[in-house]
Formats: sequence, structure tokens, C-alpha cells
Amino acid sequence: MIQKLLVSLGKATPTRQLLEQHVPLTAHRTQAFDDAIQSSSLFHRVEAEASKVHEHAISSTTTTTTTTTTTPPSTWWYDLSKPPQCAIEETVAALFQQFVSHDGSSSSSSNGNEVTGAEWWVQHRRANTPQHFHFDTDMGRHSLGSSSTSTNNDNSEKSILRCPSLSSVLYLTESGGPTVVLGQRPTMSNWSGNLALLPEEATECDIMFPRRNRYMLFRGDLLHGVLPSYELEMRTTLLVNWWCGKKPKDPACSVPTIELMESLTKAKKTKKTMKTMKTTKTMKTMKTMKTKTRIKTSPNAPKTIALETTDLQTGGKMLGTDSLACSKLTFDIDLSLEDDNVKIGGYVTTSAYFPIKLLDREDVKAIEEEKEAVHNYSDVVHRIVGMGRLRLVENQFP
Repeated sequence: MIQKLLVSLGKATPTRQLLEQHVPLTAHRTQAFDDAIQSSSLFHRVEAEASKVHEHAISSTTTTTTTTTTTPPSTWWYDLSKPPQCAIEETVAALFQQFVSHDGSSSSSSNGNEVTGAEWWVQHRRANTPQHFHFDTDMGRHSLGSSSTSTNNDNSEKSILRCPSLSSVLYLTESGGPTVVLGQRPTMSNWSGNLALLPEEATECDIMFPRRNRYMLFRGDLLHGVLPSYELEMRTTLLVNWWCGKKPKDPACSVPTIELMESLTKAKKTKKTMKTMKTTKTMKTMKTMKTKTRIKTSPNAPKTIALETTDLQTGGKMLGTDSLACSKLTFDIDLSLEDDNVKIGGYVTTSAYFPIKLLDREDVKAIEEEKEAVHNYSDVVHRIVGMGRLRLVENQFP
């Protein structure tokens, strides 16, 4: 009745569906594990291949001219029913078996929650460079033209916002700011008929700091990003989205090209050649060093990272049991789609509060003095709550 009234008042516009229903694989919003890859050899191979993937992406971008009619793939697809062809695909298969398949993905495909494949890519950027807040989506469905043969009830060839069932991050380095997952999802607005955020303003979030061989999973329809760090080192991650149902459309999420696979093969051969050239003495020295720092290979090695809840007004165990000094950050989120070059919707603005203790400050010396404390902060997943109540207080006393 309310919807009909809004339509009659011109406040809501009947429209087709702009958002595909999300298929969750877990009841957890966020999970994280240390020592995720149990084989040190496999992890080192992934590190080498990640570098090659980054080089391949740069090469593909720089060789693309303005006259090129195709867009270079930005992400890659691994069909879980096929054997892995490289260390990265082997790792994706291992992550699936260890952390994903036991969490609901083995359910009947008739329920729509069977994982059909994984979308993966590598991010290699300066640690002081942030990653804007965004949703992981089926990029190929963002700008489809409406098919002349489709009916009003057929959205198969129309742009739509579609999110993966699970998003995840495998950290290959320890540099950089934390991954932040806000408790906000996309929704259809009954008022405007366009895409919107639910809730409109963030009320809580999960914060995870990088650590080598750490694996973080979170619901694929949650708003997330990376905060900047004061460090100048490179921050490298292998990102994996787990999809149920149809494979996302091209040009993203493509099957690895022959050129890419050849590049990854060269990375493997180069490592073997360097290993052969090492003297026996050097090999013994390296073996001793690896023994001290190698990744555990025990089947019980992956360790679940504890979730530490901190209220911005009452504090928590790790950050102190008192109200916390916070910084309010505001973000512009792109929720637009495109049909036949016609833009639907646009940007929406949202904000969130973060404890200053968990943010990188400009005073590097002060950070170094608190290095031990900062390191301890990375031992847990920080669930920050109470943003809504803090926002009410702020509005009362502008």
C-alpha cells in the first residue's frame, strides 16, 4: 500500500531489478586465518607468480592503443572442476578445500549455493596508496545494453549489480594499511528506484591488518577498501572471489591467456635455474635460513584469528576500556549501472568512524615508538561497533 502511494506521488519509480539476490556461503561476516598455505614451497611459488602477473598486467595495459577494440582482462577465472595449471591456481584450489568447501559450498546446486569457480587477480601497490571503498561485482554485467529480443521479465541481457558469494584476500607481504570491511550492502531503494546502501551510514566495520600468509574471507556483498599506511614498501595481495551460478561476463574474469601462462612457466623455470646455480655451501646456508622462517606444513597449521569487538564509546580489551578518539572518514561510492549508454543511478556518500589508534598517523616517529603495540593490533580482527551512537552524539553537539 505504501509503495503504491509513493508511486502515485511520483516518489518511487517502478523499475526492473537492478540488484541480483546475493547467495551467501557462510553465516560469518568476516573470518581470517594465519598460516593459510601450509606448503612453504607452494607459497614461494605463488610469490614468484604474483610478480609475473603484475608485470603481465602492466605490459597488457601499455601495449593497448586507443584503436584497440578489446579491453585487457583485469581478473582471471579458475574452473574448480579442472586441474590447476600454475601455482596460483593450485593455491586457489587449496584455499577452496581448506576454507570454503566446508562452509556450505558443497550444498545442492538447486539451492544456488554451489561454488562454480574462482575469480582471482593480484594487487601490487605502494603501502601508502589506499584502495577506494567499493563492492566486488560482475563487471561484465555493469554496462550491458538491453537486448531487443528480451522481454520485460527477462533481465539476462541487462545491466545488473551482481556480487560474489565470498570475497577473500591472501596477504603476500606484511606492509600496508588494513583491509576494512564496512557493514553495508547494496539494496534497491523503494524511494528512488535506484541502488542505495543499507544502512545509509556505516554503523560498524571489521579491520584486518596484513600479515604474510594470512587469509581473510568476508561476505561478497559488503562494502570494503584499504586504508593507507605510512610505509613506502610494496603491498602485495592475491585476491580471490568465489562465485556461485554463472561465470561472470568478460572482459574481466577471463580464462588465463597463453601469454600469461607462459610468463608463469618462465617464473618457475627461472627459479629452478637459480637453484641449480647455487653452490652446496650456499644451499646449506639458505636451507638453514628457511628452516628458521619457513611456513609450517602441519595439517593443523592454519590458525583462526580471534575477533575482538571494540565499542567506540566504551572501548574494548585491546584498545582500552574508555571512549576512543576517532577520525571520521567520508567516501563516495559508485552505484551506477549503464544500459545502452544510458547511466542509471550514480554516486552515494557514506561515512564511518575509525579509532585513531588503528589509523596510520603522520608522525612516523610516534608510530615507531608504538611499533610493538601496532604489531599486537594485527593479531586480531577488530570489529568496531557503536558508530551509529557516536553519530547521534555528533549531531546533537555540532
